[in-house]
Amino acid sequence: QPAHLFAPAVAVRLHANNNKDTPLPPETPIGHNPPNGAVIDYWLGAHTQGPVTLSVLDAQGHVLRRFVSDAQAPVRLADRYFAAGWIKPAPQLQATPGMHRFVWDLRLPRPQAIRYSYSIAAVWGRDTPLEPRGPRILPGRYILELQADGSTLRRNLLVTEDPRVHATPAALTQLFDFQQQLGGALARSYAGAGQVQALQRELDVLQPKLAGHAAAQAASRSLRDALAPPHGAALQARYVRANAELAALATDANAADRAPTAAQRAVYAQASAAIAATDAAWTQAQQGPLRALNAALQSARLQPLSVPSAA
Repeated sequence: QPAHLFAPAVAVRLHANNNKDTPLPPETPIGHNPPNGAVIDYWLGAHTQGPVTLSVLDAQGHVLRRFVSDAQAPVRLADRYFAAGWIKPAPQLQATPGMHRFVWDLRLPRPQAIRYSYSIAAVWGRDTPLEPRGPRILPGRYILELQADGSTLRRNLLVTEDPRVHATPAALTQLFDFQQQLGGALARSYAGAGQVQALQRELDVLQPKLAGHAAAQAASRSLRDALAPPHGAALQARYVRANAELAALATDANAADRAPTAAQRAVYAQASAAIAATDAAWTQAQQGPLRALNAALQSARLQPLSVPSAA
């Protein structure tokens, strides 16, 4: 047998640290809590070869999370402005022979924020959360799937609510659905800001090549005005502003197990409307000024500009 996946214990959805005051100094003695999340133990045989993959599936077989042993080190999403001891390295799935333990925090992937920030709810040697984090999965039954050396092993995982929390299943479902909506809007604004920024950089590179091409120069100015109107907010800034509002809202929604409030839904509606309006202006800029500029560039035998995919 090349590998063995042990039956996991019941995992409890816990808010590890809600302290919003100044963190305890490193020299303060503190106790040690059990790992927070799903504790997954597995064994690999002496001759196991190749990468190891751990997937979390819902009851319908949809993959919610996937971890691989040969994954590249995660990109630092925010600059650390404090001692390294406040940061705990991200868990890494191991592929060497022997016993291993992997702890999953019961969260889905982190939403796409343009700017992340460290929480003050920090514990020395434990971790300093980077916000916004991914939403917690709902209580229920899930499937763990371990793939190693050609073998696929499966175990059931039961996730329960913190017994101190009295939110109804309906309230938790409303929260989860709201967090999914936030994630979608964050992804839209993140992609839009990236596309506009990439096109602006292409324009900057193109500018010196337009000498002697009056039509292309005029078309370039029109496109710049569409991306950054002289009497209005630039498209990229509008995307960034909406993304920041949604990132703060995602952090707030993550703070407690409760149905979204009317105020939270109002902020989401306002930010979503701003993204929709910016999307419309961005589409108009591509279909009008950008198309006109590319036609002028082709006439001048210059390379047309392209917009990167939103994916």
